[in-house]
Amino acid sequence: MPELPEVETFRRMLATLEGSPLTSASAPSPTPPKKFLSPSELSSLPGQTVLRAERKGKLVRLVLSGGSFLYIHQMMTGRVSTPSRVVALESLSSGEYPPPHTHLVLKTATAECAWSDSRRFGQCFLAPGGDGGGGGPWDALAPDALELGRPAVLERAAAALAGQAKGAKELLLDQKRVCAGVGNWIADEIMYRCEMHPDQNHLTREEATTLLLAARDICATAIRCNEEKASGPDSEMNAFPPGWLFHYRWVKQAKGCKDAEGRTITFVQSGGRTSAVVAAIQKKQGRSRQAKEKGNEEKPAKKAKPAKKAKPAKKAKPAKKAKPAKKEVAAKKEVAAKKEKPAKKEKAAPKEGKILAKRRSARAKQ
Repeated sequence: MPELPEVETFRRMLATLEGSPLTSASAPSPTPPKKFLSPSELSSLPGQTVLRAERKGKLVRLVLSGGSFLYIHQMMTGRVSTPSRVVALESLSSGEYPPPHTHLVLKTATAECAWSDSRRFGQCFLAPGGDGGGGGPWDALAPDALELGRPAVLERAAAALAGQAKGAKELLLDQKRVCAGVGNWIADEIMYRCEMHPDQNHLTREEATTLLLAARDICATAIRCNEEKASGPDSEMNAFPPGWLFHYRWVKQAKGCKDAEGRTITFVQSGGRTSAVVAAIQKKQGRSRQAKEKGNEEKPAKKAKPAKKAKPAKKAKPAKKAKPAKKEVAAKKEVAAKKEKPAKKEKAAPKEGKILAKRRSARAKQ
């Protein structure tokens, strides 16, 4: 997949169209990409002058004299070629021009460029002028990685990278968050140079700044190597510095893959991509959330709130006496009934009755 260095090479090729009116614009492929110029848009290009060829991250645009922008996004297999240079690619090894799967050819009186894309994932479209504050595809991108040499840009990018819970590589691959133009192999090269694991999170501001300066230097070096190397697939890798991981990460299928120092290279998933890691020097450090640093200075710890005074415990109410069970109540009543006093005997007859009875008995005897 083309990354910033390759796309900068394409921009320089397109810059050969600057300053002269387009004499023709053709779409030779019968099966263009899904996002491509309409027939009316294509026919509007001849007669317009390419004022500038610009790049931001992996996105290229031509500023046209008619007030619009012609955007070209390479995606996975997009390539720009000229009659004198066909960028090496496995599917373009023959070097013929225009290459197979060419979808757009632009010509002026003195220059010619072709855009091809074998997998047709790329994009080529027109957008109205004024994209520079209107929220277009250009504005949606983070600052270009080559702009990280400017102090203000570096400071903002470091603030966006430091102290995050996500891994450093995942953040670098996000074209809208930290910087634009870093792809998979460049991100691996950055992490390798800084001896940091791609999943390392909660970076300090100093670590974030170190990574970003490495990103700028690697991109600039790769652009220079692309310009200096001769054409042909065998010489492309040889043009890059011998100590780079770049030379070894592509042979991941081979067992015992090692870097220039003889250290073993392993491959892990990081940021959704296959990542080359030299475990001997790239170790992930466990860091707590409190250790992260997002600003120029670490935020002071929040003052602990004073503990609330404990409320006095409420006095326990005396337990209510349990009511006796029904059987127990019946038994108690039965016992009480037995203890009741016996019924009183009938009173004896009054004494007067006894006296009368004695008198009658005496009279009878007489």
